[in-house]
Amino acid sequence: MKARTVLPLAFLGLLFFASHADAQTSCQVTPYYSNYATQSFDDSNFTLTQTVTTDGYGYMNIEFCLEANNAYHTPHGVNKITEPNGTVHGGAFSGSPVCAVNCYVFAQNTISFQGTPGDLDTDEVDGSVSCSVAGTFWQVGGLGATRFVQAYFKCDQSGGVCTVTAGARTYHRCNPQGDACDTVYLVNSPVVSGDWPLFGLLNAVNISLPRGGSICIVGRHGVRADMCTSPDPHP
Repeated sequence: MKARTVLPLAFLGLLFFASHADAQTSCQVTPYYSNYATQSFDDSNFTLTQTVTTDGYGYMNIEFCLEANNAYHTPHGVNKITEPNGTVHGGAFSGSPVCAVNCYVFAQNTISFQGTPGDLDTDEVDGSVSCSVAGTFWQVGGLGATRFVQAYFKCDQSGGVCTVTAGARTYHRCNPQGDACDTVYLVNSPVVSGDWPLFGLLNAVNISLPRGGSICIVGRHGVRADMCTSPDPHP
């Protein structure tokens, strides 16, 4: 499986699923496929862009299964976000069929939509590979959640200045929600001016991964705040 790097300066999030089986003989495929998603967030208008990719290859010793020479594999994916009111963005997609087993497959889809601060959306990310002879033989994915947040944060500080640890500043939600960006580690300023306020009303999106865990992306269009006691406008 190829290694992939996520660039924090580009505000990329990552959802990743992978499958790997032991080598098989006869007519069984050893899959080396992956399904993953990346997200970027423009908090000036709360627009989330999500790209889902299914790619990889399989392995089979054709000596034991000559009929595989006449088959082909097709990659599939699902990139879908559903708003609380039922509006659906995205859906299922497929890539081009290629020669079976040992050929590289690739399918990718991108969606963008403007979210509403405070909304909790359903996020579906799936991937599969089908064979023209055997049908679908590899599949991963599931449901997660995406929450758009506009909340007050405070920076870890020393002497009235945000402290830097390993190149990042740590901000905590003033009113923790238990599952939505309670603590974030920022390498880019979260406000338009580019500095690091001790308190700020920041914009973020929290993405709960289908297989557990979550990530949080904080934008750069927050505003400075004088204190940390006000209720969040969109928790």
